[in-house]
Parts: sequence; C-alpha cells; structure tokens
Amino acid sequence: KILQKFGDFFKMDIPDWVSIDFSGWGETQKQVFEQLRYAILDKHIVEFDYYGQYGEMSHRTVEPTQLLYKEYTWYLSAYCQKRKAMRLFKVFRMKRIQVLDERFEVISREHNEDFYNSENGKLIKSTEIVLQIDKKEAYRIYDRFDEEDIKILSSGDFLVSINCPVDDWLYGLILSFGPSAKVLEPEFIRVEVKKRFNKMVENYK
Repeated sequence: KILQKFGDFFKMDIPDWVSIDFSGWGETQKQVFEQLRYAILDKHIVEFDYYGQYGEMSHRTVEPTQLLYKEYTWYLSAYCQKRKAMRLFKVFRMKRIQVLDERFEVISREHNEDFYNSENGKLIKSTEIVLQIDKKEAYRIYDRFDEEDIKILSSGDFLVSINCPVDDWLYGLILSFGPSAKVLEPEFIRVEVKKRFNKMVENYK
C-alpha cells in the first residue's frame, strides 16, 4: 500500500525495493507537496515567500526541477529567476506558495558537489560535534546516528561524533535528549545550548 501511495503521488512507477510512507505529513504539508509535484512534472513556474535561516523573508519566482530529501528535511531544487542560478530551498520555509499558469522550458543545468551542500546559494559549513549521551537513550542513538559515529564507553554511555551544520535543527536535536546529553566539543555549542536551556527555564517561571 505504501508503494502504491508513493506511486500515485508522483505518478511514476516505483521499483519494489523502496518503501516510503508519507502518512506522517499534515494536510497542509501534503497540499504543499502536491503543488510542487504538479509544478515539477508539468513545468509550471512557482512563486513563494521564503524565510532564511535568521528569519529574513524574500519573495522568489522559480522554475522547479526536483524534490530532494537531505539530512532529515525536504528541499526544492529550482532555478531562481531573481538570482539567475540554481538554488536549494527548504520546503518548510516556503510560504504562500502559488503555482502559476506560466510554464518554463527545461534547460539542462549542471550541479557540482557544492550545490548539494548549499541552501539559497550559501554554502552550508559543517562542524565536528562530540556528544556524550546516557546509555538509556540507546534506542534513539541507533535511530538517529550512523554506527561508525558511535563509540560505547566503559560506563555504557555513548560517545557520538558527528559532522553537520550548526543550526536550529542541531540545537533542537541536542535539547531533545534533555539531561541525557552533554556537549563535549566545541565550546561555543556548549555555551549556546546552556543559553537556550536557561531561556526555556525562564519561560516557566
């Protein structure tokens, strides 16, 4: 059933070695992906407001080419008419999406490795982060991290080393472990996590 749902959604044949379930999406999210699916397959220009990493908003008009799932989130790969270049946009930061009647011609555009490590034209820099996580979180550790990034300490706790962008997603991940996780490196992330935790405590005073 999952394969059938996936095939119906993208209107293409799906080989039986892959199974993807979209049932976790809310109705609004489903509507957004349906709009983008239609625009990509029918080559329609799309307009939307886009919020950057720091909350700044810009209006974009794009020629959508592909939906990309990368590092736990969805991106739209599209040619941005404003920037005159290919861009990756986080789908959940795209608001007030409109699929226009106007269509565009398909032009082959090459993507280098940097393109897939960028968002909105800015290269995403990765940082080496080391976490110590309580052994009681074992089920989450193996759900979230690659085995080669995990080391089991003599205490039974986990030492996790990851290389990823430093953004709200990372801080949300760390804080989701509550007192079970401790940042060992780098120091600036330790300071920021403490700052965010203290702000959370203030909200309940």
